[in-house]
Amino acid sequence: MFIQLDHPDGAGHKYGFGTDKQLEQIAVTDKYAGMIVKALDDQQLLEDTWIITVTDHGGGGAHPNDHGSDHPMDMTITWGITGPGVKPGLLDAPISIMDTAAVIGHVLGLGAPDCWEGKIPEGIF
Repeated sequence: MFIQLDHPDGAGHKYGFGTDKQLEQIAVTDKYAGMIVKALDDQQLLEDTWIITVTDHGGGGAHPNDHGSDHPMDMTITWGITGPGVKPGLLDAPISIMDTAAVIGHVLGLGAPDCWEGKIPEGIF
């Protein structure tokens, strides 16, 4: 299942990435994510569920309300995973948004095509 929670992105474009207004929307999104996790737990599905959280882009680098440049703030994303077989803790290896598809393929037992640039970051499983 894919669930998009767009509050932080919309606030970043409207008010600027990293502003108090955007941080408020991150808090709203966190509440929604908590509701999803609670629903999975209430149905006894959490233990067998992988949850991947990822932003579709960074922002606020070259322009406070935009993204798409080579600035590190535009290129840096938030990425996380939890679920069966996932090692807890922080990773030292860099993670690219392209790695998301490779990780999803892995947890679903699918191989990644040779043409994919994404990889399974070391230390996740």
